[in-house]
Amino acid sequence: MTWPSVGSVLKAASTESNWVKGISGLRTGLGELQQRGQFQIAFTKQLPDAPPGHYAAIQTQSRFANMTVTEAVLLSEEADQWRVVGYNISKAVEVSAGVRLF
Repeated sequence: MTWPSVGSVLKAASTESNWVKGISGLRTGLGELQQRGQFQIAFTKQLPDAPPGHYAAIQTQSRFANMTVTEAVLLSEEADQWRVVGYNISKAVEVSAGVRLF
């Protein structure tokens, strides 16, 4: 994700350097992206601690070289364009073959 795709709310609360460091920190130890699964998307007009607007939450299972994770991206519609306002990775822990804890 690049800084130009980030929404104004996130840009006001962060810097490009902090954004890049944050994304890099979340991906530490994962290795190269191998594959992303199907995307799930949900739309809403209200989020906790956010002004009313148009939001989209996108989630996908992503396989990296060293681990499978769940990536989540939160978008906000600004001037007829979707902008990134959040990104997170949930790392799964495999406790036995095919059994994961999140």
